[in-house]
Amino acid sequence: MPLIPAGELSLDVRALLGTREGHPDGGPYSRPATAWPIGSADAVLARRRAVRQFTDGAVAPQGVQTIIERAREAERAVWPAEAHGAIEYTVLVAALRMTGFAPGLYLSVDDSAAGPFSELAAAPWLDSLRAAYADAACLLLICADISAAGRSGSTQYGPLLIRAGTLGYGAWLSAISLGLAGCVYAGPHHRITEAVRLVDGRSNHIFTVSLGHARPLAGYPGHDTGEGHDDDNVDGP
Repeated sequence: MPLIPAGELSLDVRALLGTREGHPDGGPYSRPATAWPIGSADAVLARRRAVRQFTDGAVAPQGVQTIIERAREAERAVWPAEAHGAIEYTVLVAALRMTGFAPGLYLSVDDSAAGPFSELAAAPWLDSLRAAYADAACLLLICADISAAGRSGSTQYGPLLIRAGTLGYGAWLSAISLGLAGCVYAGPHHRITEAVRLVDGRSNHIFTVSLGHARPLAGYPGHDTGEGHDDDNVDGP
C-alpha cells in the first residue's frame, strides 16, 4: 500500500477525488477531472467528521449513484487492475430515507437501462441496521468474494479488505464533497451476507458507509453549519 509523503496529503487526496490538479508527478492517480461542487480537497478534508447522528432528511438517489461511481473510480485509481488484479465488489444500498424509493434493500447496478438500483427481496431485518450502524438516510454495504482471496492470513485476503476500505473511504469523501455526512464501519453483518449471497451466491459483507444529513450538535465544532460529529474513528457494527 503506497505511503503518502508528509506535507502531500491534500495533493494525494485531490488526485484521489479526481480534481483538475491530479498527481504532481503524473503518477498512477492521474486521470480525467471530476467536478466536485463544494470546495477544494483541503476544504473536504476540513469537513471530514465521523457523523453518527442524522436529520430525518432524505438523500437523492442521483447523489447516491454518483457517490458509488466515484468510490469505484477511486478504488480503481489507487489499485489499478493491471498491477494488482481485478476484484469485483458488490455494493448494496440499504435505503432508509432515499427520495422516490420505498425503504428497502437495493443492488447498485452499473450501466443498467432500467436504472442504477435494482430492488431486492424484502429484508424484514432492515430496521435493525439503524441500531447496528446509524439511523442514516442510507447505508452503502460493500461486499466481495473473500473465498477467492483464500483464508484469513493469505497474501490476498488482506489486500481485498484494504481495497474495500479504499472503496468505502472514497464513498465517504465523495459524500462530504456533495454536502452530505457519514461514517465508515469495518466488520461484517451476517444478515447482509445472507442477502448478498442471494444476489451473487458467493460474496460476504465487509464494509459499511452511512450517509445522510448531519444533525447539528451544540457544543461541537461546526455545529452552526450542521456538521455535528463524534470522534473520527472507524467502528464495527
